[in-house]
Parts: sequence; C-alpha cells; structure tokens
Amino acid sequence: MLPRAVQRSLLATQAVAFATLARSVAYERWFTVALASLMIIGAFAAMRHRTWGVLLSFATAATFAALSFVGIAPLWFLGVGLIGAVPFLLTSDALSRFDRRATSVLTGVALGVGAAAAVVWKAIAWSVFQAFPILWPSVGAQHGLATAAVLALGAFMVLAQRERYRQARLRVEAEQPRLRIEEVGQVVSTSAAEEDEAEAYDEARAAMRRAR
Repeated sequence: MLPRAVQRSLLATQAVAFATLARSVAYERWFTVALASLMIIGAFAAMRHRTWGVLLSFATAATFAALSFVGIAPLWFLGVGLIGAVPFLLTSDALSRFDRRATSVLTGVALGVGAAAAVVWKAIAWSVFQAFPILWPSVGAQHGLATAAVLALGAFMVLAQRERYRQARLRVEAEQPRLRIEEVGQVVSTSAAEEDEAEAYDEARAAMRRAR
C-alpha cells in the first residue's frame, strides 16, 4: 500500500486535474483537455503502483507550469503544475535508491518534454486555430452537460479511491495487533517447550547419577 502522503497527493492531483478538465471542456480549450486527461491517467496509474504514472503526471505538471511561464495560460496553471508535481517529489527518493541514474534521466526527460510541449504549442497554436477553426476556444462557457458529467465523474473517482484506501488502512491496522498477539503466543509456547526440555534433561541426568 502506498504511503499516506503519496496517496493524498495523488488524490489531490486527480481532483485538480478533473476541475481543470471540466473548465477546459466548458471553454473548449482542447489542448488543455488533452493535458488534464493525461494527468488524470498518470495519477490513476500511480495509485495502481505504476511508476510510469508518476512520471506522466509529473511531465504534464511541468507542461501546465511552463504554459503559465511562456504567457499563454493564466497564472493558476502554475498552481496546477505544483500540485501535480508533488507525487513525484514524494517518491523521488525511493526511485533514486532503486536506480539513481535512471531516475535522474527520467526526471530530465519529463521536465524537458513538459517544457517543450508548452513552447511548441505556443509556436503552433495560432496556425492550428487558423487551419481548424472548430478548435478556437469559446469566450463563454459551453457544454453544460459534459462539464457537469466530468465534475461528477471526478468527484466519484476521487471519493471512491479515498474510501478504498481508508478501508485498506483499517484492515492493516486491525491485523497488526492480532499478529503481535500471535507472535507473543509463539514466543511463550517456545519458551515453555524449552523449559520442559531442560527439566527433562536435568531429570535424566539425575537418574543416571543415582544409577551409578
């Protein structure tokens, strides 16, 4: 089971990504829709103990932050990036202990891909919108039902995963005292058996002495 801090950070990442996804659907920001979807996929995979999921969510978090830095996204995108980067920051030490060089390389790749995606999108966004007018962002909110469905799905997934991990923690905590009691019982029974064996040995030695 994942550490509690990592679990909470992944749930927070999913919650923020779903909120961003709903906002992007409403205002037809399709690049951000794809980016938020990738962050959700990465965080969900990380909850399933997939290392690539942590890296994917980190790369998308870097893209969100970079979009804000290059000036084509609002400042709160930086907050989305910071929240999305927390799971990787919490697990980076464990990954480094497993393979420090690979972790360093993958960290650089994730940051590079994230920053490059933001820079490339800034460079080609105007041309893409001119070539495909249907992709132009809307000024007002649209797609009310789809937005509500995304928010409902996000709330359901986050709450369901939170409850599942809460039940898992309760099971682990309930089993720990039982294991301790069983271990104590084994120690007591082992000690009693050793004492009986020692007494039998002493009695046998005493009998041999009397026979002499």
